Amino acid sequence: MFLKVSYGVGGGSNLLKEALNFKKAILVTGTPGVGKTEFSKLLAKRLGAVHLDVGKVALKEGFAKAFDQKRETWVVDLEGLREWIEAFLKRASSLVVVDGHYSLSLAPKNQVKKIFVLRCDPLVLRERLRLRGDSEEKILENVAAELLDACLLDALKEYGGSPEKICELEATSKGTSRLVEEALESLNSREGRFGRVDWIGKLSKEGKLNELLSSLSRGG
Repeated sequence: MFLKVSYGVGGGSNLLKEALNFKKAILVTGTPGVGKTEFSKLLAKRLGAVHLDVGKVALKEGFAKAFDQKRETWVVDLEGLREWIEAFLKRASSLVVVDGHYSLSLAPKNQVKKIFVLRCDPLVLRERLRLRGDSEEKILENVAAELLDACLLDALKEYGGSPEKICELEATSKGTSRLVEEALESLNSREGRFGRVDWIGKLSKEGKLNELLSSLSRGG
C-alpha cells in the first residue's frame, strides 16, 4: 500500500493534540517553489502527525491520468483523489498534515482545523524555479500567481466562511524551523492571519515592480 508519509518522533504535546480535536486535517498550500513539503514534514514531526504528500498520492495511486506537456503538470482525477483522502482521514488515528496545491478542494471541510498558505517574494521565487529547471513559461505562470495572491484567494474562496482557519506565512527569508514555530503559535489561536503580504506594494516601493511586470508581459 502506498503512503508518502512522515511519522513524527517524539510528538507534540498531548494538550495541543486535544485542542486540535486530534483527527483533524491541517492543509498546507502555496505556489510551487515556496517550500511546502519541507515545512509540512517538519510541522508533522513537531505535532506527532502524519505527512501526506498529495502529489505523490496522485501519482502512486493512479489518479494522475495524463501529463500536460505545455503546462508541465499532471491532469489529475480530483474526484477519485478526494475520495481517497477522505477515506484516509477517516482511518487516521493522528493528525494529518495534507501537503499540496490540491489540498484545499480535497479534504472534507469539517475535518480541517487550519490552512497554512506559504508565501514567497515573486523575484526570489523566480530564481528558485529557474534553479530547479522549470521552463520559462511555467516560471512566469507561477510567479504571476504568487504576485496576484492566487493561493490565498483560493483559500478564501474555499474557506471564506471560516476565516479563522486561514494563516498566511511569509516564507521568503525565514528558515523552516522558524516558520513551523509560527505555525504552532497559530494552531493555538482561534484567529486567522492573512492579508499582511502585499507583493505589489513591496515591489513597487523597492522600484522592482515594473521590471517584473515587463518580464511577465513579454513572456520572460
